[in-house]
Amino acid sequence: MTESNFANVGALGLCAFGMTTLLAMFLDFTGRPIDSLAWGMMIFYGGLLQLIVGFIESKKGNTFGTVAFASYGSFWMSFAFMNIAVALGLAAPDHVFKAVFFFGWGFLTFMLFFGTLKTNRALQSVFGLLTIVFVGLGAGTLLQSNDVIVVSAAIGIVLGLVAMYTGLAEVINEVNKKEVLPLFPVSK
Repeated sequence: MTESNFANVGALGLCAFGMTTLLAMFLDFTGRPIDSLAWGMMIFYGGLLQLIVGFIESKKGNTFGTVAFASYGSFWMSFAFMNIAVALGLAAPDHVFKAVFFFGWGFLTFMLFFGTLKTNRALQSVFGLLTIVFVGLGAGTLLQSNDVIVVSAAIGIVLGLVAMYTGLAEVINEVNKKEVLPLFPVSK
């Protein structure tokens, strides 16, 4: 298969990331526990599907898409596993170690943000907001501050909506063969 035979799987990955983030951040924002619906969403739509998108991006030769989608797919799967393991009676991670987990993801995301600088403002917003969310979740976890986590979750809700908009705008623009929903491309 040549690259031209592939659909824009990045749009699918952005929708999966956005919807899963929206659900998880809503739970954090409202203080509701993570339940089987959220775990399923994290494992399959946010996790496995993004992992598959990452592999397809690899076949297309898109290193950025490969690293981003495979990484965040793995993030959602590991985050779901952590929560399921705790629910099954395994020890919860220490709050410092969990904070390091979030800070590590924040660093990865911050570095990937630089890969968006020549794309469009919508994708830049996804990675910029995600960096803020990971750093906020890391700080809130480290400080054991529910207020910081709730503020981070509110930003995460906006992030989820922006990611879904970005993915759906790519779909709608492609179907219409013109820009219907702006992605605000970077001027050269």
